[in-house]
Amino acid sequence: MEIQDDSTPVRISRTPGRTVKKVSRLRPSPSDDTLRMLRALVRRSQRSTGVPFAESFIRRDDASDPPPPLARLLRGGQGGEVRLKLYLTMSLLAVSPPFDIGPVPARSWAEALGLDDPARNGARRVSDAIDWLAGHKFLVAERRQGTPGSVRLLSQDGLGGLYKRPTPGGRYVRLPLGLWDEGWIVRLSGTALALLIVLLDLQGGRAQPQWISPGPARRRYDLSPDTWTKGLKELKALDLVSVSKRTQGDIFDYRRMRNAYWVDEEKLRGADTRSSRPRRRRTRS
Repeated sequence: MEIQDDSTPVRISRTPGRTVKKVSRLRPSPSDDTLRMLRALVRRSQRSTGVPFAESFIRRDDASDPPPPLARLLRGGQGGEVRLKLYLTMSLLAVSPPFDIGPVPARSWAEALGLDDPARNGARRVSDAIDWLAGHKFLVAERRQGTPGSVRLLSQDGLGGLYKRPTPGGRYVRLPLGLWDEGWIVRLSGTALALLIVLLDLQGGRAQPQWISPGPARRRYDLSPDTWTKGLKELKALDLVSVSKRTQGDIFDYRRMRNAYWVDEEKLRGADTRSSRPRRRRTRS
């Protein structure tokens, strides 16, 4: 499978009232082969309402607590990106007890995630990611000589307990199936993908943009300012997230302008690009 070079800077076209922004390393859309594989995974999952992730996967309660699993998965450069995308995609397939995913060759995972050189380097990166996930209690990987082994997911909190699906009684974020159906899982960098999940947590199904000050955001999600800045820049360039200014405080207080974030969940789901294919019934978390 041919992977397009993603190192060429991309210039975003000018629209009235907006300046031209240059975003380096904005990735191209995934190949047709990769999209077919991703959509096959969605069909295999038989899901219709997205993939839920518990609050404990995304955030922590106190700054003295260990980093939340989302932040832990992301760390480590490109290795962190592969770990995060692989874990999210495995979670797509974990639909019923014992949450076991049948044997899938590392090369197939690499092709589905759009990794370069899937037969060799891409497969090695996937194998390294599986070893890391197993070593950090996110899953149990069965070892087989000469053939891929099955994988069983463990608790989303990364503490090694049995996997449990988030329930309606608890707070969780539901990642839309468009993340795979429309290839966003491949096109987004690991940084942008992690921040997208954070912003979906902040949005929480509300109908208005949400804001959070930088200090509480770092304490809650444990993402660095650099991660926040780079991820937001990429999401804005792809028109998945918009940022507006909102005034905080009433007329008797010192009033500040805060950044408020809005995730375009319709575009993320691909509702505006799937007119030629049968539509699944979607629900908001």
